[in-house]
Amino acid sequence: MPRRIPTVGTKQLHSAQLSPQERRLLHKRAAAANRREMAPVLAADRAAFGGINQDYRQEASSVRGAAQMTEEMLSQALAGLKASGLKGNYLRQAMNELTSRQGDAAAAIPFLLSDAREAKADATGEARQQLIQDRAAMQQGVAQDFNSSLESARGDASQVLKEQQEKRESESEDHGGQGMFDSKDLQNAKLALRDALQTWSENPTVEGPDGEDVPLRQLNPLKTRADWLRFANGLDHQYSGFGLAEINHVIQQLLTDRQRHEHEGRLPQPGVPGPGRG
Repeated sequence: MPRRIPTVGTKQLHSAQLSPQERRLLHKRAAAANRREMAPVLAADRAAFGGINQDYRQEASSVRGAAQMTEEMLSQALAGLKASGLKGNYLRQAMNELTSRQGDAAAAIPFLLSDAREAKADATGEARQQLIQDRAAMQQGVAQDFNSSLESARGDASQVLKEQQEKRESESEDHGGQGMFDSKDLQNAKLALRDALQTWSENPTVEGPDGEDVPLRQLNPLKTRADWLRFANGLDHQYSGFGLAEINHVIQQLLTDRQRHEHEGRLPQPGVPGPGRG
């Protein structure tokens, strides 16, 4: 049977989720920063439309002005034909020529204006496309800055979670690791240990492994770590209200306290023997 691959949970990774309010605030800041950065570019894009319209108006004015000037010149020429000395067919031919030119000049106005409008349409399309591209670039900048802000904020929040966990673990170690167990189970384990140690200190006769009667301290002198582990297993089977982890934890506290008392030159509490004494 293949071994199960260990997995790591989100709590172990110290992953953090940001509140909707925090996300909205970060997005608002990213949007405001990109609007400030792109404001001159977008203003120039919008101003381009005004320049295009102004160029068209100037071109249209020039076309109409040129056509009007041509018509005036042809009208003056027509008016001066009678005094030119031309007569008969020559006069009629000259008048027809000038009149035809007047018609050509008037007909050229829509054509020339059409060219100007086409140039305006092309320039407007290019300006609009540039505006769209710059707006898209701004939105892309907002998204990138927002994602960067989210990553940074999540990293900061995860660091806070990690520091909080380390603080809890440190406090748990300072208190003997009690924070990892249910307080009621620990209390039950302490009562069971106290009762069992009281019986052990009275050293009653019990049945040994070969069926003979032996003193309890002889059967388990509680001198080695193995003695205490066997003692803990016995308590786990004899008592209820706690588990093997809780009774082992309480026993470890007892041994740690005993070592500290011996280091400080003090004796343990009456009725509670040390782990290395029979």
